Amino acid sequence: MTDQPTNPTPGGMPGVPPSLIERVKNILLSPKTEWQRIAGESTSVGQLFTGYAMILAAIPLVAGIIGMMAFAPRIGGVTIGYPIGMVIAIGVVGYVIQLCVVYLMGLIIAAIAPSQGGTNDKMSAFKLSVYATTPVWVAGILGIFPPLAALVYLSYLYVIYVIYTGVGPVLRVPDDKSVVATLIIVVSYIVLMVVLSVVIMGILIGIFASMFMAGATMIR
Repeated sequence: MTDQPTNPTPGGMPGVPPSLIERVKNILLSPKTEWQRIAGESTSVGQLFTGYAMILAAIPLVAGIIGMMAFAPRIGGVTIGYPIGMVIAIGVVGYVIQLCVVYLMGLIIAAIAPSQGGTNDKMSAFKLSVYATTPVWVAGILGIFPPLAALVYLSYLYVIYVIYTGVGPVLRVPDDKSVVATLIIVVSYIVLMVVLSVVIMGILIGIFASMFMAGATMIR
């Protein structure tokens, strides 16, 4: 009996990471197949972030800056322009928050997986955290046109599906626990986002309050 040739997974030879564009396309269009490929790849947290997360997270950053500058709001027929420094600062803060959330979610997923029968492997957890965020980063291009920016939230629904298709191949979670594992990960993500949002808002309010007080003191 002769061995039959195996067909390579979409995106290239098995075990060899595809190009950035191929990975994005495969995650969006065929996540089930792509997770199988990702599970067999050797990488590092640094490579995941510098070669993928930091690049894709720049999409909503750049799109948001362009959108805020090109489509300034109008109040009472008067266009209210944003200071470029403020626009860039807001964009950069959002960029950093995204990367922090992905990193922290990697740690959380690593802690959750064993309790659901999955592997105790941080690298696998970071793979899921980083690659599952792809739909949100790609949808961030809508920030170029602010009226459509709210549609980005719809991409989170697809993220849930992407996570569901990945917990088995990447984290080795049994099929009968895939739904529960996905729900725990999603709830953890929501809680993390709420906590970080409150903390960041508190910091920003403190900064703006300090600037206001400093300005008021100078006027006196």
